[in-house]
Amino acid sequence: MIDTPLRILLSYHYYRNVDLNNALARHFADLHLDIFADSGAFSAMTQGAKISLEGYATWIKKWKHLISCYANLDVIMDAETTWENQQRLEDMGLQPIPVFHVLEDWKWLEHYVERYSYIALGVAGMQQRKDAVMAWLARCFAIAGDRAVFHGFALTSWQVMKAFPWYSVDSSSWGRGFRYGEVPVFCKREGRFLRLKLGDLTTWIRHAGLVQSLGFNPADFGYRKNNSREKVCAISALSYILAERWLRKHHGEIEIPNSLTERDLRDTSLGFKIYLVVTSHDVPNVQFLPATS
Repeated sequence: MIDTPLRILLSYHYYRNVDLNNALARHFADLHLDIFADSGAFSAMTQGAKISLEGYATWIKKWKHLISCYANLDVIMDAETTWENQQRLEDMGLQPIPVFHVLEDWKWLEHYVERYSYIALGVAGMQQRKDAVMAWLARCFAIAGDRAVFHGFALTSWQVMKAFPWYSVDSSSWGRGFRYGEVPVFCKREGRFLRLKLGDLTTWIRHAGLVQSLGFNPADFGYRKNNSREKVCAISALSYILAERWLRKHHGEIEIPNSLTERDLRDTSLGFKIYLVVTSHDVPNVQFLPATS
């Protein structure tokens, strides 16, 4: 069993009809979880679905005892409505993390930095324009200065995580192994991720020392017949935990400014934090996660 929190992001879009008490007990029994909740608005939009603000608020309130923090119901390319949703949720007694998107007017980031010390950034639709994203992020961090910290939605390229002192980010890339056969394995010595292809025995033997140091048998990944979804999930999740630790040393631990004023954020511990995006099909089996130190 790992000795640090397993950080996961759960979206209302995927989990609105799931009994989280039962689901978490079944998949993460006796494990310390740090849960970031999100509306899943972008996923819903790409699938032609709609998110109810009232439904999202009710869901947050129902499972608030399990959730460390939660984001606003954002509307891509509509900063006015996103801000309206922020205010409506606050009127319902909630304190969601506000969200600022790429291509929105910079006045909105100034608006949020004046009022909040923990803000989420989104680059939906711009992920492939890496130079433009890096320049946009650099300006975001410059505007915030020491007044606010950021959560990065789907901003977990190694370049991006190393370049900026994030408080938190979330990643779906941890699932590349069981989705596409490219397993992310973190190498502390080199300070980077390796992408090892399932079934490529030569590659897994070449990195056998690293894989064994993580508590796994290279043959379980090098031979197709030995592959199991559970072990692929486990080595991937563990690698992101180790990457988080590496980045904490790289950037230093990040603190939310004036965190005592963020009255609804239960988890105000120091960052950097990587949350693994977990859909109903991505749940790792923690019995395969070895203890780490």
